[in-house]
Amino acid sequence: MCPNIQECVGFLATSICKILSSEFDKQLEEFGITHKQAGILWKCFDTPTSQTHLCDIANADKNYVRFFIDDLEAKGLVTRVKNPQNRRENMIHLTESGKELALKTYEMLLRFQEGALLEHISESEYESIKGILQKIYLGLYKN
Repeated sequence: MCPNIQECVGFLATSICKILSSEFDKQLEEFGITHKQAGILWKCFDTPTSQTHLCDIANADKNYVRFFIDDLEAKGLVTRVKNPQNRRENMIHLTESGKELALKTYEMLLRFQEGALLEHISESEYESIKGILQKIYLGLYKN
């Protein structure tokens, strides 16, 4: 048997993620944010979220997340508020501008990913793969 990296689910998932993230970052340039910063906005949209928890969501260490949040704060998109239950922790809140940008970029993401993927698979395959990935994510994500 000859090794075929394209048989490896991890390779395929990582490669697709890199391609989609890179292409989506190009669309986000007009707003001066990256897909990871957009993800922070989306995660904090309904509920303020701790910087620590955002490390898991952004798949980045605390220093990178701090840089992301510093930049979002400088742009007036988020504010830091001390967590009343844990004074050592900051909760990230969206400003009104942050909420507007979160909605705009989320809608962009949905259009982008559907457009990019529906060039290669059918709508029913798209819905199937989305459901399968959600199921795997929820099974593997332990937080």
